[in-house]
Amino acid sequence: MKQIKIYLKENSIFLLLLLIISIAVVLPLWITHRIIVFSDFSFHASRVEEIANNLANGNIFTFIATKTFHHSGVATFLFYPSIFLYPWAFFSIFTNPINAFYLWYLLVTIFTFWIAYQCMLSFSNNKNQSFIFSLLYTLVPYRLYLGTSVFGEFLAFTFLPIVFLGVYKILFEKDGNIQWWILSIGLSLVGYSHLLSVFLSIQFLIIIFIFALFTKKINKKRLLSLLKSAALTLVLVFFEIIPFLQSFKNIYSPNQGLAFTTKAQDFVVSSFTNLEGNSSIGFILLVVLFVGYFLLRDWTYKLIYFLGILSCALATSIFPWRIFASSPLSVIQLTFRYLSYASLFLSAVGSKILIKLWINSKTKSLAALFSLFAIFFALLVSKPNIVNLRNFSSQDMISKKSIHPVKTIPLTTVVDKKNYKRIFNYSVIYGEHDYYPNQAVSRKSIKSILNNKLLVNGENTNYKLHTYPNYLLYTIELKKNSSVDLPALSYNGTFVKVNGAIKHYKTSNRGTVKINLRKGQNQIKIGYRPWIVYYIAVMVAVITWLGLLYSFIIRMQS
Repeated sequence: MKQIKIYLKENSIFLLLLLIISIAVVLPLWITHRIIVFSDFSFHASRVEEIANNLANGNIFTFIATKTFHHSGVATFLFYPSIFLYPWAFFSIFTNPINAFYLWYLLVTIFTFWIAYQCMLSFSNNKNQSFIFSLLYTLVPYRLYLGTSVFGEFLAFTFLPIVFLGVYKILFEKDGNIQWWILSIGLSLVGYSHLLSVFLSIQFLIIIFIFALFTKKINKKRLLSLLKSAALTLVLVFFEIIPFLQSFKNIYSPNQGLAFTTKAQDFVVSSFTNLEGNSSIGFILLVVLFVGYFLLRDWTYKLIYFLGILSCALATSIFPWRIFASSPLSVIQLTFRYLSYASLFLSAVGSKILIKLWINSKTKSLAALFSLFAIFFALLVSKPNIVNLRNFSSQDMISKKSIHPVKTIPLTTVVDKKNYKRIFNYSVIYGEHDYYPNQAVSRKSIKSILNNKLLVNGENTNYKLHTYPNYLLYTIELKKNSSVDLPALSYNGTFVKVNGAIKHYKTSNRGTVKINLRKGQNQIKIGYRPWIVYYIAVMVAVITWLGLLYSFIIRMQS
C-alpha cells in the first residue's frame, strides 16, 4: 500500500489530467444521446446483446448466438474474443444501451491513457514524456476511428504498449532486471481483444529480435526469458485456442486474403488534414514521420522510428502487397491495420522530440497547455461525428420491427435509446455469416438460414422457436415420420436432444442440423457443448492471473 500511495502522489497531476481529458473527449458524443452505427458496429453490438442476455439469465459463458444473428446459432463467440465486451454487456443490463456503450467507451479510453502513460514511464523513467506519449497515442485519429465500430482492434490498441515494453524488458533491459512476464501479459491481453493483432504484433517482435541478435544483445538468460514468456502466454490464452481445435474445421473465415490496400497519397492527405478514418495518423505524427530521423540521437529511438516507418509502409501501397497477396501476410485482409503500430512507434518518437519543449518549463503549466491542446485536437478530429449525431434526422433512423424478411442494415445510420434494439432486426453488413460452416456460405443457404426456414422433407414448415443461453428450442408437429432440416448451424460440438433424449444428427447441405423425427409433436433442443478441457483451461488461466496479481502486490510491498 505504501508503494501505491507513493505512486499516486508522484503521478497524481498527470493521472487526474488524463481522467479529465478522457471525459472531455467522450462527453460531446455522449450528450447527443445517440450512436453512429457504422461498419462493424452492429456485429459487435449483436455480440454484446447476446452476452448481456445470457448474463441476465445467469450464464457467464456464451458460445453460440441464439437471440441475435437471426437465431442462427452461429459460433462467433468461439472464434472471436469477447472478454472485454463483458463490461459493455454488464452495463447494458442496468442502464439504457446508449449510456452502456459510452460508459464502456469511456472506460476503455481511460485505461488506454493510463496503460500508455505507465508503459512509457517504465521505459523512459520520465513522467513528462510519458504524459505526452499517452496523449499522442490515445488521441491519434486512427484510434478514434477504431472506436466508432472496429472494436476488436480498438481494444487491442489499448494493450499494444505492454507488448513492446515487454519485449524491451527481455531483450534490452539490464540482465538483473528482466521482467519476462510483461510480454506475456501484453500478448495475452491483445489475444483477448483481437487474435489477428497478435499475429501482427509477432511480426514486429520478430524484427526486434533479429535486430537484437545482430547487435549481440542476446544471451542465454534472455533466450530463456523469451521461452518462459511464450510458455506463460500459452497458459493464459490456451482456453481461446481450444474452440479452434474442437470446432474450426471447414469454417468460413472472414480473412480470405487482401481486401483493401490504402493508397499512400490518401494516407498523407488524411493525416495532414487530421481526418478521423482508417488512413490517418494525424498531422503531428505525420510530421514526426518526415522529420523524426533528424532529431534523434539515441539508437533505441532510431529503432522505434524505423519500426514506425515500416508500419506506415506496410499500411499503404508503398509496400509491394501484390507480391505477397498469396502469402501468410495476406491474412491481415486490410493493410491499414498496421496503423495501430505506426501510431505506437511514432507516438514514442514524438514524445521524445516534444519533451525537449518541456525542459526548463513549469510542469503544471505545460501539462495544462498540452491537455487543452489534446482536447481541442481530439474534438476537431471527432467534429464530423458529433455534427452527424446531432443533425441526423430521426425520420431516417432504422425502423424495422421484425427480423423477417431479412434486410441488411444501412451502411451508416444513427440510433437512440428508443430504436437501438431494432439493430438486431437487420442483417449485419460485415460479419453476419462469418464463421458459418463452409456449406452454409452460399447466397441461397444464407438467405434460408437468416429467414429461419425449417424444412420438412425439403418443404418449408411452420414451427415454434424459443431462445435460451447457448441453445435453441424448436417445437414442431409432424403428420408422419420425416427428415427435418433445422435453421441452426452445425459444428463439431453441437448437440441435439429430441424430447429430452440425445439424438444423432447429420449436417445438411446448407451446413445446418438435419435429423429424422417421428410422427407427432417433437421438441428439438440444439446447443453447443465445449470440451471439458475448455473449462479446465479457463480455470488455469484465472488462477494464473491471480498468481500474477499476488506477485505484483508482493513486489509493491517489498
